[in-house]
Amino acid sequence: MEWDAAEGGIAGIVSMPHLNEKAAQVNVLWEPGSIVTEQGEIIGDWKFEFAVSQLTKEPFALDKKVAESGVTVYFTEVTVTDIAVNIAYQQMVEPSLLENSGAVEAEVIAKDNLGTVYEVPYNGGSTEAGARTWEDIKWTATMRSLNPQATSLTFYPFAHTSWMINQKDVRSKRIEFDALEINLIDATHKIVKDPVVLTLPKPDELE
Repeated sequence: MEWDAAEGGIAGIVSMPHLNEKAAQVNVLWEPGSIVTEQGEIIGDWKFEFAVSQLTKEPFALDKKVAESGVTVYFTEVTVTDIAVNIAYQQMVEPSLLENSGAVEAEVIAKDNLGTVYEVPYNGGSTEAGARTWEDIKWTATMRSLNPQATSLTFYPFAHTSWMINQKDVRSKRIEFDALEINLIDATHKIVKDPVVLTLPKPDELE
C-alpha cells in the first residue's frame, strides 16, 4: 500500500487466492481493521464494497518443458495484461524421487530485458485425478508491476525437494532449471539453456 499525500488517497494491490479465474466479475466486500502503508499503520472503521470485472486479454499457449533431477516444469500458457502477468505451469515428479523426498514445490522468478527482477507468487495449485504422484501439481502464478518499457520477460523456474530424516531433521534441496524467455511484442518464446542462477531479491529491492 502507498499513501498519496497530494491526492489524499491510498493505492495498493490485494491478492485473493483460489478465485474462479473464469468468472466475468467478482464482488468484493473488504472490512480491514487497519491499513498498513510505508508510513505506518492507519487504524479505522474501514469498509470497501465494489465489483471487479475480468480483464479481456486472452492467454497464449506455451507448451514448453524443462527438466532436472527428476522434476519437470511444464509451462502451459501465459496471459499478459496492463497490470499483471499470469503464468500457468505444472510440476511433474518422477515417482522414484518421492521414495526419499516427502514434498516437491516448483516456483518461478521473472526478469525483464531491462534487468528488473520480479517476484511471481503462485495463486494456488491442484493435483488432478490420474496424476502419477500427489506432487504432480498444476499451478498458476501472478507477477505485477511489469515495466511498460520491457519488451521481453524471462521466467526462471526452481524447485525445492524436502524429506524428513526424523521429527527434528528435515532436509531440503534446491533444483535449478533452464529458463523460459517470452517476447512481449510478438508472443514468441524459447528455452534459455544454462541461464545465470537467479535468486529472489530482498523485499526492499523488489520493484
